[in-house]
Amino acid sequence: MLQLNRQGLLFVKDAAWADQKAAFESQHYAVFRQFMAPSLLEAVVPHLANRFFAPKEHPGHGDALIGTELCLREDSPVAPMLSLLANQEGLLRAAEELADSTDAFRFFDGRCYQMLPGVHFDSWHSDWGDGRRVGLSLNMQPRPISGGELQLRDHKTGVMNTFPAPAFGDACIFRLAPHLAHRTLAVKGDVPKRSYAGWFSTQPSASGPLVIRQRETVEPPRARGR
Repeated sequence: MLQLNRQGLLFVKDAAWADQKAAFESQHYAVFRQFMAPSLLEAVVPHLANRFFAPKEHPGHGDALIGTELCLREDSPVAPMLSLLANQEGLLRAAEELADSTDAFRFFDGRCYQMLPGVHFDSWHSDWGDGRRVGLSLNMQPRPISGGELQLRDHKTGVMNTFPAPAFGDACIFRLAPHLAHRTLAVKGDVPKRSYAGWFSTQPSASGPLVIRQRETVEPPRARGR
């Protein structure tokens, strides 16, 4: 079991962990149920107001764009807390073990984003480079979405797999490599996709370490009027 909660991180090497390691090895992808504890989601999600999201473009080669989205601004009440949660020492080590990495993971570079149906898009890319080794996407949308599946393509074997968007609070963790590409399919219907996503990297943060100990308590911001 691997879970972010108010106390920090719960990591238990149980049967589910063994299954997730086997899935990651065979298909470069694994799903973690309730990766963020329900009590923590209840505290965080209300602070993801639309007013804190701003348009963002991901440049590709030349004038082409890899994708577009709405990205949570750094002045959001929960942006720093999400970064601290994802950069716990225990989570970095768990990601290393999942990927059987011989290199130490030193930083998780993440952001919270939204993809609006019929507005935003994502195209094939690898995210390889700058020490990035493993990707993570945590679903922070309480309402069911249509579309938004993750596709992984192996250029060596030609195999392509499509994985459903994880349920609310669940996360998918997937391998990054020069021969692996991925993309998020278009969101349909009228509910936007909202995720906290990023990469475990072997390089440190440019702004310095953001690591908290497993026993430290992470307190979400209080709602106004309380």
